[in-house]
Amino acid sequence: MIFYPGQPHQYLIHIRTVLNKIMEYSGNVVVNLKKMIEFLRFPVIFLL
Repeated sequence: MIFYPGQPHQYLIHIRTVLNKIMEYSGNVVVNLKKMIEFLRFPVIFLL
């Protein structure tokens, strides 16, 4: 991570961007997990 001593706002924007990327990625992972559960639920019901 790059630290800008003279530009704290630049640094904050950088952190915010990184956090947004992490949040976006986490959101996608959660959505994908939900889709997987939905997808796997049907075969499980049929097997039972």
